[in-house]
Amino acid sequence: MKIHPLRKSLALLLVFALLTACLVGCGKKEEPVTTAAPTTTTEPPTTAPLSEFRNPLTGELGYDEDLLNNRPIFVSVENHPAARPQWGITSSDMVFEMVTEGGITRTLQVFADVSRLPDKLGPTRSARYYFVELAEGFGGIFVHFGGNVHAYQEMNNLDTDHIDGARAAGSYFDRDYSRGVDIEHTAYTTRKWITKAISALGIDPTIDEGYQEPFVFYDEPTKLDGGDANKVVVSFSSSYTYTYTYNPKTKVYESSLGGVTYTDSDGKVQSFTNLLVLYTDVYPYGDGSKVVKIDLDGGSGKYFSQGTWADITWEKGDYDDLLKFYDADGNDLKLNVGRSYVAFVDSDREPYNTVS
Repeated sequence: MKIHPLRKSLALLLVFALLTACLVGCGKKEEPVTTAAPTTTTEPPTTAPLSEFRNPLTGELGYDEDLLNNRPIFVSVENHPAARPQWGITSSDMVFEMVTEGGITRTLQVFADVSRLPDKLGPTRSARYYFVELAEGFGGIFVHFGGNVHAYQEMNNLDTDHIDGARAAGSYFDRDYSRGVDIEHTAYTTRKWITKAISALGIDPTIDEGYQEPFVFYDEPTKLDGGDANKVVVSFSSSYTYTYTYNPKTKVYESSLGGVTYTDSDGKVQSFTNLLVLYTDVYPYGDGSKVVKIDLDGGSGKYFSQGTWADITWEKGDYDDLLKFYDADGNDLKLNVGRSYVAFVDSDREPYNTVS
């Protein structure tokens, strides 16, 4: 059959077009598909500036202005071997320690206001009259679990605002028997319970005029002029001798008792920016018991901070007088900002208290 010339031309054009398309398609490289990364703008983290108000016990900035008129809380916590490691003791703003009976010490864990108490604190233990006078001298609220006859007489005479786990306020304490120790080493309290007790017992939480600023603080960390103090030994008795070792990285003194690192129940080492060792007379009460008296009138002492030391004097005086510290020139002692430890030590033990 004869093919018409026009059809033949059209067929040739079609074949040529197909070949051209094939050659072009086969020779073209595919371009990679790229997806642009989303652009994000990262703002630098912002930190709210600390408030200008200082914690009255530590001098640290950032304290809530609304809390400045609150009374400090003094809690009696024992230091018997069966009580260790204690609950919550590294959270306090300040610690007082002194002998009770038989060379055994007890502490007052002090908090600038009730909101600073930990979730669990103790073992709480009984009162001594000099605990009462220290709490009164700061305008504080005293928390304890029982007490000897002298302490109760003092609280009655002074009309002390106190929360007693052994009496009507027992509902604001509990016992932890998990350690398998004698019952007197099991009592504890909490921030929540003490807050409730203050309200339920009708205790005025507002501090009296004159007690709001008990201490003076340096603006910047300051070394003292007495010399180096990298290791401080504080000896209350032959069985209660501490060693405080200065950590130059953290700028605090870390505690050990009888050669064993002193920690709380969470394993946190007890440490302080300031150590104040106050020498005084400790002697029998005179009633035939083992109870001791501690002279709170005043005396000499030493102040340790920033790996250095200085001689100081101190005075307390009457029950409602603030505990005051003075430098060698008789001026109000300035403390470095941070947690403080105050030890009332029998003057007879001074030779056993060393610094190196």
